[in-house]
Amino acid sequence: MISASVDKAADAIRRAAPLATEWATPSPIAPTSRARPLTQDQCGQLGELLSVMTSGEATSLDLTMRAVDRARAWPGIVVDLDRAGPRALEAAAEADRRRSLGQPLGALAGVPVTVKDNVDVRGLVSGQGGWLGRHESTADSACWSRLLDEGSVLIGHTSMHELAWGLTTPGCPNPWGTGLSTGGSSGGAAASVAAGIVPISIGTDTGGSIRVPAALCGVAGLRPTHGVPSLRGVAPLAPS
Repeated sequence: MISASVDKAADAIRRAAPLATEWATPSPIAPTSRARPLTQDQCGQLGELLSVMTSGEATSLDLTMRAVDRARAWPGIVVDLDRAGPRALEAAAEADRRRSLGQPLGALAGVPVTVKDNVDVRGLVSGQGGWLGRHESTADSACWSRLLDEGSVLIGHTSMHELAWGLTTPGCPNPWGTGLSTGGSSGGAAASVAAGIVPISIGTDTGGSIRVPAALCGVAGLRPTHGVPSLRGVAPLAPS
């Protein structure tokens, strides 16, 4: 898991889906003024997003539209935005409806998230960073199922090194500067947090694929204890 805050990441893992996240290498993209990285205080930390939704200062739809907008401003980070984006808006509207009616909500209700491109989400294509192993998922992975049960809103899959076999993610920009590497293989996951698209992202880590991108993108990355998160519906580099 990747997050703008270590404390918020640890809390999210305890309450929802304990997972790992990876990062990658970018191609130069000139950032627009609205797409520049946020400060840590502004970076969409999980607790702050939950707070503004609870207080009514913002709706999940507001936050999701902002996330989609920022993802479009940073091409190369979220790889299936055209397909996942409309689903995200529908999910956000449903979260807002449930909140307005006072219905029970999950720990992450209405929170925008991303997942690595090797994590199965029913109805979306899992590309695994290329064409080998590319498929349309017919079932949700265990990790996404847990996030979904807690009410998360999926913005889309993030770019990765093909088959998670590398410490770069070609074509994925590092929001802190053109020409800077995001590391890999979960480069898109780390970049999606650093760019302020989402507060948390899910990736995979065998030999540093979460930790390296987190370090290079200036965010927190956690590789959970082997065996704690289920690998069902995930195509990792190795069983570890």
